[in-house]
Amino acid sequence: MRCRRRCGRSYGLDIRCLVGRGSRSPRVLRYPLVLNPPRNTSRDLSEVVGASNGVPVEPVLVCENPGAMVRFIARSDAVGLIGMISVGAEVEAGEVVAVPLLDEELRQRSLQVQVQGGRELPRAVREFGEAVVGALGAVEV
Repeated sequence: MRCRRRCGRSYGLDIRCLVGRGSRSPRVLRYPLVLNPPRNTSRDLSEVVGASNGVPVEPVLVCENPGAMVRFIARSDAVGLIGMISVGAEVEAGEVVAVPLLDEELRQRSLQVQVQGGRELPRAVREFGEAVVGALGAVEV
């Protein structure tokens, strides 16, 4: 697991202001951020939103491990831009709160299951694929 933390910065922002409603990314980007490393879709989209709104993206923690990111968020005043697939269990357990982001730029992200065109899938693979698609249908991606 590779994580990098930057300490010693005071933000003076009340995290409770975000909870209970959707938010726009420029507002969220002003809080202490936990982000994936560069060249990751969610990180790239965060930087696009920040640049288009004149808000610098300066994370306090850069990490590629969703579990470590969620633990850091749960024990600090930081926010993370993480998909519900990665944090759904922690949200359900009440460890963290999910706030939907309302920016159109962030709707560019998608999840795909791909197989070779025309290929007859073995029954076990087909059933697994159907189970994954069904489970993902219950989660806001």
